Amino acid sequence: MQHPDGPLQGLVLQWAQEPAGWAALTIYVIPRPGGDLIVQEWLPAHRLTPV
Repeated sequence: MQHPDGPLQGLVLQWAQEPAGWAALTIYVIPRPGGDLIVQEWLPAHRLTPV
């Protein structure tokens, strides 16, 4: 998955077909000073790449 800080590894929890195409409920970690940030969000499939 692409993030402004570069690609991140994450986990797809669920798929859904939407009018605009497929989307994935994802969870990933953004490393930050003082503590990492855990993010869960729906992303369009075109933003994901297999590892």
